[in-house]
Amino acid sequence: MPRFSIHLRAETTKSKRAREVGFGTATSRLFMAYLAERRRLVGRMAGRLLISVSRRNRGAPLGAASWSKIVSGIADRAGVPRLSTHTFRHLRLTDLARAEWTIDQIAQYAGHKDLSTTLRYIHLSGRELAAKLHRATAAAQADRERLLATLVEGR
Repeated sequence: MPRFSIHLRAETTKSKRAREVGFGTATSRLFMAYLAERRRLVGRMAGRLLISVSRRNRGAPLGAASWSKIVSGIADRAGVPRLSTHTFRHLRLTDLARAEWTIDQIAQYAGHKDLSTTLRYIHLSGRELAAKLHRATAAAQADRERLLATLVEGR
């Protein structure tokens, strides 16, 4: 369960929906280290959270292309070639589905206006779906088995 959260203001999100996003202790430590380093390099600044530290663009907001390159570099160094800027978002939304949140709740958490967008982020295996179906229908299946047993015994 996330121990910390950050508030995303509506005007800073693609969907223009404010929301809280949770994260754990390790991420909190990394985030605090980044903020300390950011403060050391450029002082206290309002505006975008992720900023460039390059000589050419020092203090300028970090663009999506730059952020993707940074994450790709981290993935290469870690030997995780499929890691992307959205990997953890896919994992979190899939975890919420596994925790039996409704699709509407997941979409609201993610800030999605359209449920089809949310569905693209959720990756449940066939085994997980079969287990969920079994849990959802276990009582009905047991009732059917009892009915069939009485029919067999009645012969």
